[in-house]
Amino acid sequence: MKRSNPDEYERRKAEAYVIGEGNPSPAVVLFTTEVAIMAMQELVHRLQGFRGEDGAAAHRVRKFHLTTDRKPAAILNSNCPVCGTVGSQSWGRGDVIPFLNLVE
Repeated sequence: MKRSNPDEYERRKAEAYVIGEGNPSPAVVLFTTEVAIMAMQELVHRLQGFRGEDGAAAHRVRKFHLTTDRKPAAILNSNCPVCGTVGSQSWGRGDVIPFLNLVE
């Protein structure tokens, strides 16, 4: 390809698809397939519930090199003025009248 189509060769080299040239990046097909599988697992869980009561996650992070999953979320703290109060859903909502349900 280097002799017959040098432009294509350079393009593939820049994308690390030429063996022995450029950055030896791994193929991404394994990772994109795994992300698609994660989405299917989430769908099946939400339909069937195989992960248990707290198994659903709107945001799941898979650390491929550690073979672990993580569900980022805030930990409720009863001493926190935002998440420790009843009705904390209104915090940050500027469209509530009176503002933040405060007395004017």
